[in-house]
Amino acid sequence: MVSQTPLEDTLVDFCRQIHDHDIRIEISFPDEWREQVCRLPTSGSSTIGPFTVRLEKEKTSDSIIHRKYSLTNKTGGKKEFCQLVCKKWTRQQVVPSDQKSFVQLLQEVETRRKANRNSPVLITCLTGYERSGLVAVLLTILDILTSTGAVSVPLVIRHLRTRRQQLIPTFGQFQFCHDVALDHANTSNTYANV
Repeated sequence: MVSQTPLEDTLVDFCRQIHDHDIRIEISFPDEWREQVCRLPTSGSSTIGPFTVRLEKEKTSDSIIHRKYSLTNKTGGKKEFCQLVCKKWTRQQVVPSDQKSFVQLLQEVETRRKANRNSPVLITCLTGYERSGLVAVLLTILDILTSTGAVSVPLVIRHLRTRRQQLIPTFGQFQFCHDVALDHANTSNTYANV
């Protein structure tokens, strides 16, 4: 699932989306330069409408901030989810600055998805398509490539654009998708057509 980074008036909807769709992984980007962007708490807990969001644990690596949250609904029910913040992709860049660390992020998402019974992943960015779209396309490409050994990058993009037309808005992002797929095919143990 791709979505805009929550703003002050959409933060409750963001929490509801995590709760109702059983989201276990949320990927986001450091859009802190926009004052109206709202973030989940980076310490302690916050009440957001009928939800209480508590930061349980945080670990930072060179390229990713890992946060574990609990989300409690006032009507009952507690869920946990992980937020992965990609640090190596600034707003000024069309694609991530470090392909290797970005692929590690994608691999971590896949590992966590499998551990959580393939629960949906929520990917957010300021526009709802520029960076989150690239992540969604690459997760799809790598999934297809891993399971079938062949993938057509243009066909995957065309298919995903039926849901969100703005995905992969630049040739640089298209090239990045192709490069990641080709690198994955070259480094995996199976034969692959890209």
